[in-house]
Amino acid sequence: MLRPQTTPYDRTGTLSSGLTVSFNTAINGEVRLSAFGATALAGSGTLLNLNFDVIGQSASCSNLTLTSFKFNEGTPCATITSGRACVTGGSISGEVSYCITPRAVPGVLMTAAGSPAANTTTNNSGAFVLNGLGSGAYTVTPTKTGDTNGISSFDAALVSQQVVGMTTLSECQRLAGDASGDGSLSSFDAALIAQYAVGISNPASKVGTWKFVPVNRTYPSISGNQTGQNFSAILVGDVSGNWAPVSALALSFDENGMNRIDSPVPSIQATFPPMIAMPGTVATIPITISDMPARGILAYDLDLEYDHLVLSLLDSPVEIVDTLSSSMIVTVNDHSGHLRISAFGNYPISSTGILLKLRFRVIGQNGSMSGLIWKNVLFNEGHTRVRPIDGSLRVVPTFALSLTPGTQTISVGNKGALTAVLSAPLPSDTLLVLRSSDPRIATAPDSVIIPAGKTVVSFEIFGRATGGQVIISAGLPQIIGSLSANAAISIDHSVFSVSAASFLSDTVAAQSIAVAFGSDFSDSTEAAASQPLPTVLAGARVEITDSLGATRSAPLFFVSPGQVNYQIPEGTAGGTATITISSRLNIATGLLNITPLAPGLFSANSNGQGVAAAVVTRAGPDGSLNYEPVAAWGETLGRFTAIPVDLGSSEDRICLILYGTGIRSLSGKSNIRVSIDGLDAPVLYAGSQGTYAGLDQINVLLNRNLAGRGVVTVAMVVDGMIANFVTINIR
Repeated sequence: MLRPQTTPYDRTGTLSSGLTVSFNTAINGEVRLSAFGATALAGSGTLLNLNFDVIGQSASCSNLTLTSFKFNEGTPCATITSGRACVTGGSISGEVSYCITPRAVPGVLMTAAGSPAANTTTNNSGAFVLNGLGSGAYTVTPTKTGDTNGISSFDAALVSQQVVGMTTLSECQRLAGDASGDGSLSSFDAALIAQYAVGISNPASKVGTWKFVPVNRTYPSISGNQTGQNFSAILVGDVSGNWAPVSALALSFDENGMNRIDSPVPSIQATFPPMIAMPGTVATIPITISDMPARGILAYDLDLEYDHLVLSLLDSPVEIVDTLSSSMIVTVNDHSGHLRISAFGNYPISSTGILLKLRFRVIGQNGSMSGLIWKNVLFNEGHTRVRPIDGSLRVVPTFALSLTPGTQTISVGNKGALTAVLSAPLPSDTLLVLRSSDPRIATAPDSVIIPAGKTVVSFEIFGRATGGQVIISAGLPQIIGSLSANAAISIDHSVFSVSAASFLSDTVAAQSIAVAFGSDFSDSTEAAASQPLPTVLAGARVEITDSLGATRSAPLFFVSPGQVNYQIPEGTAGGTATITISSRLNIATGLLNITPLAPGLFSANSNGQGVAAAVVTRAGPDGSLNYEPVAAWGETLGRFTAIPVDLGSSEDRICLILYGTGIRSLSGKSNIRVSIDGLDAPVLYAGSQGTYAGLDQINVLLNRNLAGRGVVTVAMVVDGMIANFVTINIR
């Protein structure tokens, strides 16, 4: 139990302080000492201190027996009293819990440095007990390796937000975010965490290692059992604190290895498209996601596989310009067809669209195919449900796109047709983008769909005015080679009128606003400056002769060489009417059909389709009333785009005010029906707008069930007549 130290005595402060001491410890269990000096001992007190190392276990004892004790060659002590020594050490116990989100941390090695030394490992409850300690000094140090999880790009985002002052991390989170170990947080720490998330090693990184608070605990001596000696564990890189023991982590994945999230929140859909590409080309593959309003997605981690014998990732493998990731930091790690991507930013993703684009060189031969297979998808470390949709890329021979007929002539106000022809069918529905070189003269739809397995699709073109030759171009998306084709269109002279709202046909209503297309209407351009509207503008006059033979001058909004906006005069009889536009340059005529009703809704882009020309009114419970636009001008696109309408709280009353023409003569409010994305929108008012000539207004109440639907279609039926469709965007 006891072992004499190298020098088994200490004279300091004893009666023997002036003596010379000799010793012999050669025999186990026995210490022999002799001492002499020039000065006689005097007084009483401690004769000499003996020094031993305690090597026995706690609670063990040893007798201390004086077998012989003599002064001056044999003078015995009057009284000899033997003693007894017992080990009075004990144990050290406590718990190790996770610092950020308190939970037990098993598998931590607890080492007690002292005499005797001891070690143990924390159990599943994080508890430990170090038994059999001596009574001397001890230092207890926790260590742990492995069992690393919960580190993702979301943690990098939290560090980045802390650095720029957008959030405040706890002390435990700051310790976890110090990826470089320099004691501070910077964007470098965020970068190291993002690298770890995709499997890139960096010698400067401490990510994935464990640290503890305190680093260790020291004890000058042990007497009895030391309880409550707790430690906090920190996994460097896990700033959000979603680490879990391996046993608990296994429960969070489904049978396919994807994160299992039990949440009523609808899942985000992450989609790879089915694609085709030609050998040697660059394939840009978009990853699209469903709408994510108010989800606060700051980061995502993607894990996917592809066939590296068919596709080769480019040196610049991702494209984030004009994607939802345009303001994010993206890190990529690719290894023989296994691609891992981590992205984070300071501002959340909250809309539908292309998350990012992957760029590959097509190295496979004709007929080969690569799957685009999701292995795992995490948004904000898996706190949001995800429904991944796999895709594929098939390598096909070179194919061509053409437009027929290559040239044609149509009259102003009339429609023509073009057919797009592919030399080979496509494996999926594909968008064909259309464009007119001069939409003032001839227009085409923005796009049409080529159905899967088909090689042709037809679409209409519309002649708006005479002029030079117009080129209609059709282009396939970049993902299938950016093929394009052109057709030449010429417009001959005549007058053709349509509803200024719908642009659908030559049927217009009395008092409605119409547009006439043609050429040489005037040699200048002028718009009416005030009301009542003039009947002569820019030297041009419009007259309408109705089916009863009555001729009336039409009020004019706008006159240009190829277009006149006018109002059908009040009192114009129904049936076929003749329009005559006369100026000092020309006299042009045409026919139009007059009906009591010809409902049309104005669009923001003045083409009868797309986002509505409308406003929203928001009536609050405090009596406040605010007007909000539903569209805004986009400089990049050169057209109006939808502004998402926020339906706000349940106490807000949200109304949509639509503008149209040809509606005011309806038989009654009960005979007008408006639906938005299939849901009825109660009509509060339908009739003349009251301020502007020919303009009608329809006020409808927005259904709160539309929340979150994004772009929705507004449909209107008036006395059985269907108006053109327009759209709005609901947040």
